[in-house]
Amino acid sequence: MPRRIDRFAFRTLVAVAAALLSIALRPGIAAAGTQDNVEGWAWSGTIGWISLNCNSVAPPTCATVDYGVTFEDVPGFPDRGNLKGWAWSENVGWICFGITCAGTTPQGGASYAQYRGSYNGKTDEIFGWAKIDALGNNGWISLNCDNDPTTTCAVSSYHLVLDATLPTLTAPFTKGVIDDHWGWSGTSEGTGIGWIDFSSVMTTWAAASLGAVSRPVGVYEPTTATPGSRLFTFSISFSNLTAAQDDLLQCDIRRSDGTLGAPLQKIYASTVRHVAESLQYTVTGADPIDKIKRWEVAACRIAGPRTATSCPPACAGGQICEGGKCRNVIVTTTAPAPIFAHANAWTIADSDTDDVYLATQCFNGFPGKYFGNSWRCDFSGDADFSMGMSQGANIERYCGDSIDNDGNGETDCNDRHCKGISLLCRTPPLAPGAPPLLEPLSCTWGASGDNLADCTAGFTPGTICCTKQNKIVDGYECFHGIANDGYIDCDDPGAVVGDVCCSTAGMVQVK
Repeated sequence: MPRRIDRFAFRTLVAVAAALLSIALRPGIAAAGTQDNVEGWAWSGTIGWISLNCNSVAPPTCATVDYGVTFEDVPGFPDRGNLKGWAWSENVGWICFGITCAGTTPQGGASYAQYRGSYNGKTDEIFGWAKIDALGNNGWISLNCDNDPTTTCAVSSYHLVLDATLPTLTAPFTKGVIDDHWGWSGTSEGTGIGWIDFSSVMTTWAAASLGAVSRPVGVYEPTTATPGSRLFTFSISFSNLTAAQDDLLQCDIRRSDGTLGAPLQKIYASTVRHVAESLQYTVTGADPIDKIKRWEVAACRIAGPRTATSCPPACAGGQICEGGKCRNVIVTTTAPAPIFAHANAWTIADSDTDDVYLATQCFNGFPGKYFGNSWRCDFSGDADFSMGMSQGANIERYCGDSIDNDGNGETDCNDRHCKGISLLCRTPPLAPGAPPLLEPLSCTWGASGDNLADCTAGFTPGTICCTKQNKIVDGYECFHGIANDGYIDCDDPGAVVGDVCCSTAGMVQVK
């Protein structure tokens, strides 16, 4: 319930405030700018309406008195936003928010106001302070019971929130709960203006999030095309992406020769929340296509609006240069994602969806599913590498550069990842009368510490287990011996080193 205010003390303070209003419009006091992303009105039963943006007034006053409250991104903390700037009350004058306010808060320390996606067991709440400028230290307004030294949340659970769940342009300062849109102005001496209702305030700002990032398995050209001449467009997709107005979505593509293509990017003219998004790259004749060297999505990021700092020269750490201005990076991917480059051996139509789907089928043990030829599962850039990388495995990556890329002591085609595909952890089927396998769920080779889990006790179905085979026939073994007889790789009777399935000299293309 609202707490009592000493009305006499309040009337005295209002009288003082009225005397100060003659300087309330002095130049510079409300230099918040016209691009503020918070609009609407707060309501106090004591002082009436509070405007949070000069555009909220009818008619707008921005041409003569430019003020507003705004959220600013916190670089490196995508789920936080600092609230600052000025609001206006006809009865008590200017009201500052967050770091805009001078003085020491009742909590102690400098003023702040900040949205936090998750903090102290709370979700989407705003913490900190605002202040009625003319009332000095008697004018502090607490935005959350968590930072109010005069009470506890158990006694009065008031707070401000942003409803970040809505897929709308603006987010209100309420989720519709009775205590989630109130600020409190009151001191232990009974001064202050009491409760302030922020339920009619909204913002176009949003806490940036890339969501889930997906990329195609491969870039390839059909056999009918002259090498390097076929243009193929692939997509990097984002699910559940959130970005504020003027934010930049950007991805860097590193090609097989190590160079970066022009960044893929999009600037948002309006706020988007929890949407599906994509960026496209079109392969040109000038792009390197090498079947033994991958491309990769080097990084994707969301950066905030352009700052006033020009570039070049280089921007500061945590910033990128775009459009001649520096932007603060809010959130970025933490590791590169591979895109495996297929050369002109491919015959499927230009569809990265089919590329992913058929490679997955081939990897899961269905011969003849990947572009109609099971041998195509055997080469770098196909199912073994794609699935291995998706599991976070440290794999060889390049099978023709004479470098031990994964540091396991095996180079190029002598490395397990270049010899054959990987299998899922599962018990191989046994032919009738065949003896049981001694270790049916164990990998028979591999180096320790390579991030590939063996199928031993505690394994999870679907975990990658490595094999030496170079060809899928029935999904588990080479073509030697009886189909599905339980023998794996070149342990199958009749297999000898040098056979297609057991070759150590390099990868053999089967016609």
